[in-house]
Amino acid sequence: MTTQKAIRLVCLFAGAGSLTVPFGCEAKKKDPGRTDKKDAFNQACDALHTVQRFCDVLRESKMYQVTVMVTNIVDSTGFQAVVEYELAVLRPNRVNLSVTRGVGGPMIICDGTRLLFSSLPHRNAEVDIKAPDQLSGITTARMIGERASSVMRGSPLLLWGLVEGDPQESFLHDFGVPIFVNHESIDGIECVHVRSENESSLLDAWLEAEDPGMLCKLVVSPKRKGDNLRQVQVYKNWVVGRPIPLSAFDVATSKILHEPAKKSNDSDD
Repeated sequence: MTTQKAIRLVCLFAGAGSLTVPFGCEAKKKDPGRTDKKDAFNQACDALHTVQRFCDVLRESKMYQVTVMVTNIVDSTGFQAVVEYELAVLRPNRVNLSVTRGVGGPMIICDGTRLLFSSLPHRNAEVDIKAPDQLSGITTARMIGERASSVMRGSPLLLWGLVEGDPQESFLHDFGVPIFVNHESIDGIECVHVRSENESSLLDAWLEAEDPGMLCKLVVSPKRKGDNLRQVQVYKNWVVGRPIPLSAFDVATSKILHEPAKKSNDSDD
């Protein structure tokens, strides 16, 4: 779905039943309540446009790189656990997701012919298969699906979508249409702060106000009293559309130990 189509859809539904002045007509009297609804309607459109713009940039880019710093925070104790990822993507089917700091998390490398997966760095590959033809095939490859789905789905929100090259679904996975919160500065960058929510959590995102509108920060926090685990994700060093050397996807230099792993040529049809 294009940005403009998505905006028209959300504006249509957001405005239904709220803006009752017939098209081409003007209200005879100023209604403060009507103005508030119109402002909310416009803000909903702006928030969706901000998210959609970011998703479109990655979906339409042949290559991109980013550093993702993920911090899990237990508010009641002050405990923090930090994991840093480096991600490089080159269409149609090259990916390198590496852990560069912290205890570890899921890692994937695909050089265009071979795909390796491990739930932790410096361990034997749990999956070693023929590379899928497209980025989206990484998530549907049979062995990845069976062995890695729970690991990846439990990993930082949006990470899997970035690996797939299409973050739209995972960006708002299980969350509602975003609303505009404010214009705020993140590390000196003017950002648009948007928020989505579901029954248990709030999702706050800060995206660049100016084009190309890349994601700068994401925070997932609980709504329920007593739940005190927050996750803060900081996105930095975005490089979009610039050439990435093929050596960045070299299986031989990966942190995934693959020689002892049992090799299979299975992949999802």
